Amino acid sequence: MPHQTKHVLIELLKNTENGMDEFKRWLNTELHRQVVTVVFTKKDGTERTMRCTLDPQGMPAIEAEKSVVTESKTPRKSNPDVRTCYDVDGSAWKSFRWDSVTAVTYNDEVL
Repeated sequence: MPHQTKHVLIELLKNTENGMDEFKRWLNTELHRQVVTVVFTKKDGTERTMRCTLDPQGMPAIEAEKSVVTESKTPRKSNPDVRTCYDVDGSAWKSFRWDSVTAVTYNDEVL
């Protein structure tokens, strides 16, 4: 089936009423479905592009097991301003601040 590349205009969402909450829900859903490319600004001001996922099929088995444990137990206080996900290129768990995201791209199989 054909693939479509989709882009989201993050700034538009951030500036609308309830936009950030809607954006978080949408991106969390996509991260659980597939690998997503997230572009964000790091604390030092540099731009970072990360291919990441929360889909167990998009990560090694041991990391998928860790994601189940992490989501079922809360070993530390979660920060609602930060999303932790698996960096598929770096093979490690990384995070970004929601308000630092500047672009999101993903390939979605059209059913």
